[in-house]
Amino acid sequence: MSGILIVITELELAYLAGVVDSDGSITIGVDKWNRSGGGKAASNPKFFEIVAVRQCDTEAVHLAQELFGGNITIGKPGSLRGRPSNDWVAYGPRACAVVTALMPHLRIKRRQAELILALREVKDRGRVANSNRGPGRTSTLKPETLAEYKRITVAVRALNDSRHRDPFADSISV
Repeated sequence: MSGILIVITELELAYLAGVVDSDGSITIGVDKWNRSGGGKAASNPKFFEIVAVRQCDTEAVHLAQELFGGNITIGKPGSLRGRPSNDWVAYGPRACAVVTALMPHLRIKRRQAELILALREVKDRGRVANSNRGPGRTSTLKPETLAEYKRITVAVRALNDSRHRDPFADSISV
């Protein structure tokens, strides 16, 4: 989307909202590994917004990429005679831009969209508001910020998972 003006119609937004409602996912990812610290578990996990669509046909995933950017990958068939999937995904601020545009048309996944936008609001407060300075250039999330991130993440995942799995059980103390 660098320097190219794309006009998105309400019909395209409504169509993509229907695709996301039926074949999509709106969630929050958590990266618990500190790659710069030798691959150890991170005391400062990274939280990021995700919007994804998986379909066997290509039209909807290509339209999503054309309008919003993001990445398309080809997934393996789900069964021996199945077709490969076409998977489109957008992360972070791009995912938030997608759900903001689709919000008036979302029905089933509206609450998940509201939750990832709530996470973005907290993140947009900035490092000074959300982090404690450590030695040198290091910083860690404030306990209240980490608790807020976790609360939002657990809420969105509960909406997506009928088993209500808590991704933080026994992993991160607040």
